[in-house]
Amino acid sequence: MLSNGSGLSPLLSAGSEADAQRMTKPLKVLLLESHPGAGTTTADRLVHDGHQVHRCHEPGDTGFACIGLGPDRHCPIDRHIDAAVLVRSEDTPDPTPLEDGVRCAIRAGIPVVEVSGTGPDPFAEWVALHADESSVSAACTTAVELAAQPLIAAVLAKVTPLLDEAGYNPDDVECTISTEFPDLDLDVGVPGPVDRPLEQALGVRAYDALRPLTRSYKTVNVTVHGLT
Repeated sequence: MLSNGSGLSPLLSAGSEADAQRMTKPLKVLLLESHPGAGTTTADRLVHDGHQVHRCHEPGDTGFACIGLGPDRHCPIDRHIDAAVLVRSEDTPDPTPLEDGVRCAIRAGIPVVEVSGTGPDPFAEWVALHADESSVSAACTTAVELAAQPLIAAVLAKVTPLLDEAGYNPDDVECTISTEFPDLDLDVGVPGPVDRPLEQALGVRAYDALRPLTRSYKTVNVTVHGLT
């Protein structure tokens, strides 16, 4: 089952999860676990579904130092992570030392998907979606899509005056964001003909809205076109 953070309203039926996973592009996933080995099965599932799995701690590690404090100083978040998956034991009401990467993911704006039981959850406030092992890949994809919504909202707020002036309803505009780190692409589809001046004006405003929110990306490309 895949659900939102409240544990309510399944977002994908069991029958659609396999299809969603096969059609999804590979993601870079940060695996976090409350105890050594807690996330092994989940990691195997993510790898099986074609995703890249990264960790804050080496498997079996119980020490303080994370990978980012190791000899190479290579924190996975510094190299871009699409989603974080947190696997918790049901009898763990408080954060554990191995879950130190959760706060780093939250601060970096990475959506967090949690695989856990129904026990107390100290991270509930920051979890984007809950999932089980069978739906974890679909949950990661959905979490990434949800994380893009504030970016799209910022773009629409910036271009709405131009759309109103041109006689287009902003609610009919189709905005999609796709990423292939370090590149981010925004596609803006306007419900009608778009001449060159309007295309350029919308593109500039969309870029201005998006760029301050996407500093981790090297390039941000904006495409504006008519849907008819």
